[in-house]
Amino acid sequence: MTTAGSILCIGRNRRNQELLHQVLTTAGYSVEVALTYEDLSIDELVEENGRASVSLILLDVTGFDARIWQFCQASSSRAIPLFIITPSDSAHLLERHTPCIRLLVKPLDIRSLLTLLAHTLQISQ
Repeated sequence: MTTAGSILCIGRNRRNQELLHQVLTTAGYSVEVALTYEDLSIDELVEENGRASVSLILLDVTGFDARIWQFCQASSSRAIPLFIITPSDSAHLLERHTPCIRLLVKPLDIRSLLTLLAHTLQISQ
């Protein structure tokens, strides 16, 4: 499913994921996309040698139910940087219940997103 050093983009909206994939691959990143829970095997995020097979996760929570937080906890326990993408009208709810979460509010500013990703990936290496 994933390749070493790739960015995993998770979201239910196929068109949004296509656009995100296009932007990130144009910027030179290796990108994988997951649209359903079946695409989200946490075991596939870790290679046999114990290293994460993805470098960073971008998760658009729109359309997922509460089970998505189990995936977030599992990826967090593996020290994979995770950014939650949310509509602006939901951001305040997430911030209140999970103040340590890294939020990106829609609509995304592409230039800022690319800067954030470059910085995060540089730090996590």
